Amino acid sequence: TGGAREFHPYLARAAAAAGVDGFFIEVHPDPPNALSDAATQLSIDEFDQLIPQLEAVSAAAREAVS
Repeated sequence: TGGAREFHPYLARAAAAAGVDGFFIEVHPDPPNALSDAATQLSIDEFDQLIPQLEAVSAAAREAVS
């Protein structure tokens, strides 16, 4: 994403659709003030919204190939 956190959900959902089973996601309560990788961190709220989406996409992808 080149540090553009707004693209993370799109790439993560695409990865889930392609069958990726594991994700490394950096999460911070205040991403702009994180001491490391501030530009790439998701907030806790963004993370909490993303996980159910990844689960749903992953389940749909598994169902499609079954």
